[in-house]
Amino acid sequence: MKWNKKLTFHLLHTSLLDSYKLYQKSSSRSTFLTFQHDVAAKLLFSDADTPEKAEKRSESICQLPECHFPDMLQPTPTWTKPQA
Repeated sequence: MKWNKKLTFHLLHTSLLDSYKLYQKSSSRSTFLTFQHDVAAKLLFSDADTPEKAEKRSESICQLPECHFPDMLQPTPTWTKPQA
């Protein structure tokens, strides 16, 4: 992984940890993993009205339609195994 991605993930993780510690002081005692999940869900599904709509939307995002996958390559006279 390149250094800029590592730095971005490190800063994101650090900011999540800091915000989790502030959250712990002001409200319930949930785990850090649960807090990360809640933050990610809120960022991804902020326009959803209810949790049911958010769950339905997350299921539809996880399913990739067939149009996202490339077609099989056809062999040419000089290239007999294009998928290898």
